[in-house]
Amino acid sequence: MILRGVCTDGGHRELFTVAWDRRAPGYQVQESAIDTALVDGECNTMEKPGDRMSCYLTKALGNVGAELALQVPGRVSTEIDARLAYDTQGIVQRVHELLQIYNEHDIPSERLLFKIPATWQGIEASRLLESEGTQTHLTFVYRHVHALCLIWSQPYFL
Repeated sequence: MILRGVCTDGGHRELFTVAWDRRAPGYQVQESAIDTALVDGECNTMEKPGDRMSCYLTKALGNVGAELALQVPGRVSTEIDARLAYDTQGIVQRVHELLQIYNEHDIPSERLLFKIPATWQGIEASRLLESEGTQTHLTFVYRHVHALCLIWSQPYFL
């Protein structure tokens, strides 16, 4: 997945989780993490195909992030699904689901950072998560006024 001794922190995105090149180093680890998500009993019981797919993707993202956390000594950054950008509770719920997956892999929450789109709803989700002790990284900040709004939520990283 990475070269040992070179990286101290790592990050991953949903796009890379599902579109990993089979020839890339570490692909087998990635494939195993995704396969584990696909046989998850909880996801298989969901009736709506969209909910089932979202569950699979969340499990795969958490599994891949946990594998990455075993490779680097520092933080692992996990990007939250951009489709949740305008859903405060959806963002918070997804982060809690990912925290549970990381916890199942014995990855301490202090090593995790969650990348959240800096919409108004994302800023509010970041504020709520930070108040719980979960560190966030607000992304897609393009203007000075936007950055001033973000300071209100006190994210770990802008």
